[in-house]
Amino acid sequence: MIMTIYDAFTFFNEYDLLRVRLIEHASFVDKFIISRGTHTFSGKPNPYRLDLGDPRIVEFADRIVIRDVALTPAPCNAWENEFTQRNALFDGLHFSDEDVVLLSDLDEIVSRDVWPQLLSCIHKCGALALKMHVYYYFVNLRASREIQTARIATGRFLRNCGVTPQELRKRAIAATDYNCGWHFSYIGDEAFIRNTIQSFAHQEFNRAEIIDERRIRRVLERQRDLFGRRIRYHWVRFDESWPLEMVRNAEWRKFICPRRPVPLQLCDDVVEVTFSLMRRGRTKLLRLLRWVIE
Repeated sequence: MIMTIYDAFTFFNEYDLLRVRLIEHASFVDKFIISRGTHTFSGKPNPYRLDLGDPRIVEFADRIVIRDVALTPAPCNAWENEFTQRNALFDGLHFSDEDVVLLSDLDEIVSRDVWPQLLSCIHKCGALALKMHVYYYFVNLRASREIQTARIATGRFLRNCGVTPQELRKRAIAATDYNCGWHFSYIGDEAFIRNTIQSFAHQEFNRAEIIDERRIRRVLERQRDLFGRRIRYHWVRFDESWPLEMVRNAEWRKFICPRRPVPLQLCDDVVEVTFSLMRRGRTKLLRLLRWVIE
């Protein structure tokens, strides 16, 4: 039987990243399965539509299947809404043993260069978790941690295990020992980031002190973690190995972090600490400057 490769993921409002994903995966995917909720995970009405006639995706329309999923309005359990939208991805699909399914969030994109390697081994292991670098705010500002939430599985594995998409995403399975792509988080301006936080499942972060746009702007300028976690971010060189759409489309240049990161424009509190350390000794000052540069 001829193998079909499915790319299954949820959609909220990430139109530009959707095009990035479609172009990057177009050379190896036969069918794109996309679920869109009637409400956000937090229960607000979802104003964003997914139209196959949209010029950003129309060239892939014959390969796209859209599933509109009824989600619970507020007050609701945000996590249940997320699971419901993800679990709808496999509705009506009948996998053959040889089929291959890529399951991830929209912003978890597999590199076109890595796919042949994944395909060559997936029928031996049945399912794999995909290790990915994580990027925040800019497409080349890499976080100090990686994720392994994207999954690839054969139709045989899915039929034998009988798992839902959510169960597959959380299932403990072997992971690749190499990077498979990119997880792009919060690539947008302050308003975009605020809207994302107000809509996603982690509603414990939807607090006034976190979603204040002035605070978000400071976080972007200083390249700090949005939620105060112990995560560091560092610049990496943007080159032609990045997704094709990001390399070719000049609109993405505004999301490329400059070589000299913004934190070198020292904020007031760092300046105050710097002068304090100067009075105490050169060693501590150099240690602070090294921390800022890194």
